Amino acid sequence: MKRKIGNSPLYLTAVTVSVMAFTLIFPIGCAEEPGSAAPAGTTQPPATTEPPPTTTPPIAVGVTTDPDPDENKGFMGVSAALDAKLKQIVVDNPVIKELLAGHDHRLRFGTQEIVKKTYNIATGALLKEGVNIQTWLQTREDPRLIARYIGVLNIGYGGSYFLAFDDGPAALTKIVFQRAPSADIPQLATADMQKALDIGWADPLVQELLKDKTWAVDSEQIGVIQEGPQLMGISFKITFDKSYAFDAILPVPAPYEPRRFQGDGVSMYVNVTFAEAAVTAIMIMPF
Repeated sequence: MKRKIGNSPLYLTAVTVSVMAFTLIFPIGCAEEPGSAAPAGTTQPPATTEPPPTTTPPIAVGVTTDPDPDENKGFMGVSAALDAKLKQIVVDNPVIKELLAGHDHRLRFGTQEIVKKTYNIATGALLKEGVNIQTWLQTREDPRLIARYIGVLNIGYGGSYFLAFDDGPAALTKIVFQRAPSADIPQLATADMQKALDIGWADPLVQELLKDKTWAVDSEQIGVIQEGPQLMGISFKITFDKSYAFDAILPVPAPYEPRRFQGDGVSMYVNVTFAEAAVTAIMIMPF
């Protein structure tokens, strides 16, 4: 299958580029680690006596598969301050820490250090019946208007958990398993992402396009290139600090010939495929 995207002269095959928690098709072709036990034959150091904490630690809840009546309801967005507080409660929870172990990937592209998170957290509130939306929007955090604080944790491609908080909010009270990551989409791995970034950085054309410009790899826009369930490569987005003028011959997916691009761009997508161990597509974008 081949598909044309808008007015672009580029065509897609059945290759898909997926970004964590959702799937995109681009016109370019397409935690904390758990503690370890002491080694056998050694003894643990004696326990120390510490003063009691001044704040109550998060409730150590387990994961349940029992449905929650609110888990499929849409919820209202909350203020930035309340959102940050709820997310901190989530990541501080010991069960969540275990779920997120290994999902903070430390990468490098040239001189840039990147942390790619293969999870995201959305938090919000269910409002009490009869609350006027305009009244809520004045602060988006008034506890008198809130019936329940809830959220969603997405892990990998397609994995999700429903989250519920106490009335504080001070702790998680429920973590409901909804679904596992999809078997139809290859999951992002540190080694694969770093390999692709290394190939991209070593590419002479990429170096030429980046020359004398201020840029950064967008950690949220690193995704897999797949054909069916098979991992074909990695796609990543580079964002510039402003619009730049470009004039270059850019690679496009086979079987099409490279094409000349003349115009302005503020970002570019780079496709690296592992069979060729090379950059096989670049698209410069005006947004």
